[in-house]
Amino acid sequence: MGYADFLQVPKANRPDGAGTLTGRVDVTSDTQIDLGARYTLTTQRPGSPELPAGTAGVTVTNQPIIFSSGVTLGATQRFNRLELSLKGTFDRTVNQNATQSDGTIIDLAANNQRLWRDGPRGLRDLAKAQTVRRGDGGHAPL
Repeated sequence: MGYADFLQVPKANRPDGAGTLTGRVDVTSDTQIDLGARYTLTTQRPGSPELPAGTAGVTVTNQPIIFSSGVTLGATQRFNRLELSLKGTFDRTVNQNATQSDGTIIDLAANNQRLWRDGPRGLRDLAKAQTVRRGDGGHAPL
């Protein structure tokens, strides 16, 4: 987490940060619950496609804040070398409106988003199962 403070140009001051927290709860030796949380904090910068270019002397006078956060919840079950997971995520992005020098507001909050995602995942531990044939007729692990 940081904050850029420009003493000569206070309107250029801006927060900036990102963070992630992940965890796992082992329910049994073959079952686990996966948890995660994340966030980002930044601002729209002049010249960004979301901020229109000023016309006839009208410019954007602030740097609108963008805050994104999300969580993940899932479960993983192991069957010998086969691992199956089911995870879901929820992410939300919030945009602050921009103010122009003539007092009008640019509605960037209309770009706010909420995203749900879920899905299964499977993984097979192939490295332990693969072998190569040696010249003497025996087998050796890779």
